[in-house]
Amino acid sequence: MNQPDAMHQLYAMWGYDASADDALCQNAAKVNLMCKQGNASLDTLANDGYPWVSEIKTGDHINYAVVARAGKNSLDLLMNNRTWQVSRTWYNQHATGNYTLLHRLTRQVKTKSPPPATVKILSGWISS
Repeated sequence: MNQPDAMHQLYAMWGYDASADDALCQNAAKVNLMCKQGNASLDTLANDGYPWVSEIKTGDHINYAVVARAGKNSLDLLMNNRTWQVSRTWYNQHATGNYTLLHRLTRQVKTKSPPPATVKILSGWISS
């Protein structure tokens, strides 16, 4: 699965049917979500308790999967509208550590004034 499709799936997990073009990190605030990207271990991401898009390397190919559940021994990965259960060992061998995570904005974050351009984009996106 490519990254735009994975982001679309991640937004869908939060209840939003954003197109692949709109399912971008920079658009998260439009729907009261915060987007975080970086590199972290499985344990760190699992402890956050949110689904995330993970970069997966198989052979010479980079793919993306949404980690919907991280259990003690296995993970549920969403790829191409299918759920795959993989062991933590398999995941750790194939995941690059690069991730994109969405979570709800907190009240404290919401009280900060967004730049005027953000407000204009937000009102246009919601009304369409």
